[in-house]
Amino acid sequence: MAAEGLSATGLWRLCVAEHRAGRLPLADIPDLAAAAAAGLLLQPWLCRACVDSAAAALFYAWRLRPGAAAAAAAGRPDCHWGVNCRTQRHNPGHAERYNHVCPQTRFA
Repeated sequence: MAAEGLSATGLWRLCVAEHRAGRLPLADIPDLAAAAAAGLLLQPWLCRACVDSAAAALFYAWRLRPGAAAAAAAGRPDCHWGVNCRTQRHNPGHAERYNHVCPQTRFA
């Protein structure tokens, strides 16, 4: 995000525009795929929890787009908990050793 000069608001606007243009699909995120297909995902009347889920899904999809891998993450092994890893939030060493922008593979 910082490498591309985007603020959180700027990234949100970019992701919404990309999603609406069909370039940022959410079909691989089961919790939101049905809402996205029904056109409900980006409505202005969503509750805070739904907006948070939509933002997280859009940001994750944006990060997974082809060519988006950060140089710092290149070559790191994937954490088997992936994006759902709780350890990365309190253990900087773990966060630096493993790539967390990947799907969960353990107990998935």
